[in-house]
Amino acid sequence: VFGLRHPGALTARFSLITYLTPQSTIADAALGFLRHYAANVNPWRLVVAGDPNYDQMAHLLGAELMLAATALLSAVGAWIVLRRGRPGVWWGFVLYGLAVSIVPASLTDEPFHMLHLAPVPVFLIVLTMPALGWLCDGTARRRRALLIVFAAATLAQGASFQWRYAASATSTRRLHLFDAAYERDILTPALNAGSRPVYLSDAPAIPGYIQAYWHATLQGVPVSTFVRLRVETEPPPGAPVITTKDACARCRVVAQNPPYTVYIASP
Repeated sequence: VFGLRHPGALTARFSLITYLTPQSTIADAALGFLRHYAANVNPWRLVVAGDPNYDQMAHLLGAELMLAATALLSAVGAWIVLRRGRPGVWWGFVLYGLAVSIVPASLTDEPFHMLHLAPVPVFLIVLTMPALGWLCDGTARRRRALLIVFAAATLAQGASFQWRYAASATSTRRLHLFDAAYERDILTPALNAGSRPVYLSDAPAIPGYIQAYWHATLQGVPVSTFVRLRVETEPPPGAPVITTKDACARCRVVAQNPPYTVYIASP
C-alpha cells in the first residue's frame, strides 16, 4: 500500500547503490550478480581484512568482521550437518537462509559491505551449534582441550578488538566520520548567518539534514528553523544553506567541513 501511494520511495536508495541499470542485459546482470556474490563470500574479508569501504562508519577499517573461532566453528558445524546426508527441515532452512542472506548485498555495487551483509552472521552463529555440541559431547580430553582453545581465542581476539576500537575512538579520521565538529563548524555558522529559515539541501547519497535536526534539538533550537529542500529545488536568493552537494560556484561560502558546506545562495 505504501509503495502504491509513494511510487519509487521503497526503491530509491537501491537504485543509487546497485550496479543494475535499465540498460543492463540479462547476461550482464547475471555476470554482475555472480561476481558480487563471490566477493561477498570471501572468507579472508570475513576473518582478516574486513570491509574494504574506506568510509565505513560501522566498524574499524581493516578489522575482522567475525571472530576466527566463530567462523571456524561455523564451518565445522556446516560440515557436520552436510555429513549427515539429508539435513532435515531445520538445518535445511539454516543453510538456505545463509545462502540467500548474501543475495541483497550481491545486488549492490560495493563489495563486502558489512551493513548489507548484516543477516549473514545470524546464520553463521546458528551453524556453530552442531560444532559446539560435538565438542561438549562425551568426556574426551581432546575435545575439552579444543573447547578451551576456542574460548581462549575468542577472549583474546575480543580483547584485541576492544583495544583497537578504544584507540581509534578519538582519532582524527573517526571524529570526522562521525561529524563530531558539525555543531561548531557547520550548524553555528549557519544559525549566525542572520536569516531564517536555514535551508537544507542534500545530495541523494548523503542525507545530512538529520545532523541539523539532531544538533539543533540538543541546543533547544526548533526544528522549524530549517526547511528541507527536494533534490531538484534551489534555495531562494540570499538564504543560508547547509548542503552536502557540491556548492555552486557563484555562492558565498561561509563555512566548510566536508561533506558539509554552509553558503549564502546567490541572487
